[in-house]
Amino acid sequence: MTNESEQRKELINLDDDGFQLALSANLHNRGLELLDSDRKPKLRKLLFPKSLVGSVQELPRLSSRVGYSLFLGSRIFSNSTDARDAVGEIEIPSSQQCAVWLRLESSAADVLAIRGLRDSDVVELTIHDDDNFDLSDALIDALNSLGCSFSINIHQELSKDLLLRFGKLSRIAFFKAWEDGLREDWLYEAFGNREAPQMIEIKKLQWTSAGALFSKLKGVKGLCLEFQVIDESTCRNLSRMTEVEDLSLLTSDRGYDILTSSLSNLVSLEIGGRSLTDAGLQCVNHLAKTLQLLKISYAHQVVGPGLSQLASCGGLTELELVHGGLTDETIRHLSELPRLSKLRLIALEKLRGPGLQYLWKAPNLRYLGLYRQHLDVSALQFLPPMENIETVSGNGVLDLMPLYRLPKLMHLYWSREGQLDPQVFDRNRQQLGFPELFSAQS
Repeated sequence: MTNESEQRKELINLDDDGFQLALSANLHNRGLELLDSDRKPKLRKLLFPKSLVGSVQELPRLSSRVGYSLFLGSRIFSNSTDARDAVGEIEIPSSQQCAVWLRLESSAADVLAIRGLRDSDVVELTIHDDDNFDLSDALIDALNSLGCSFSINIHQELSKDLLLRFGKLSRIAFFKAWEDGLREDWLYEAFGNREAPQMIEIKKLQWTSAGALFSKLKGVKGLCLEFQVIDESTCRNLSRMTEVEDLSLLTSDRGYDILTSSLSNLVSLEIGGRSLTDAGLQCVNHLAKTLQLLKISYAHQVVGPGLSQLASCGGLTELELVHGGLTDETIRHLSELPRLSKLRLIALEKLRGPGLQYLWKAPNLRYLGLYRQHLDVSALQFLPPMENIETVSGNGVLDLMPLYRLPKLMHLYWSREGQLDPQVFDRNRQQLGFPELFSAQS
């Protein structure tokens, strides 16, 4: 390896699920770019009353369209009881969005004592079956006084009364309902006369008007209905929601064509299911000028030829293929996507490895994800020495040695899921120069 002493690869143990392999010198240089001219982060202060400190929790990434939220994890306060009792002030980088989870058992007085949140910050209100809370008028007023947006995440059957009370919150960025029982007419009654949530994610909705009421909601930018099949008549009504930029649902080839021919602002699209065929992928031709992210899931009737339609989307930079009938031969169509920078291949049962050779024609590819694959142990030998790949992630029993040929590789995330073969792992460790590399079996 060139300048191996200067560019020594190090292992960074991230968590129990995986590890990161990186060029430390490049990482350190890149990290400095996040600081100001004095190489010191610009900070802002957040104030929380002691009674709420234990309620500040780690949030996952809320949405790909919002950016990364700052993680204020409970582990920050768990070093000692004294530290937990003492914390009332937190400093975070001024450039970061703050995401805070609050229990609804919190009193209005506690919420009113919070200081430092901005209108770009998000407070998530999560409800489970066993939660005991009272969304009183006083608590609603206190939450609205924070001046930020809200993410509502409901894991219980939602009553009409509770939904209407949530409708009194001033700014709702995300609304997620994970249980059955939610009705279309209730949703319209709660949000029909105001700005609706920007992102709506519902496991199963009872369509009381085949989407006619739902389509009247204003301000919806993202819509996820991926757990139920939407019929064509409902698709025609939903196609009136021309502000939608992020769409995820299951329907037929014809349903996707109806939607994409009218929703001309779509930037992100997730399609799939048993009814989608190669012919159905023609729907992306309607989005040739806008589509940037495409996910195709559980589409076993999509066996390959339809992928050629993706070439019409000149701005497509991110593609995810999950569970389907694609083979090593049919993924050659991915080479027709010159601007593709991020590719995830997940649980493609018929993919063995030789098809990776076609990726050399995707010169801008910087991220490659290979998860839950049926790849051969030596599959990565087919991966060409692509000049721009910076990150590879995945899991399974693979010989990682061929990644040595990627000159700009800075991050390697490989999960312990699948338990990397000890002999292969040890050989990788010796050949790549990782004497300190811990065993994947530990």
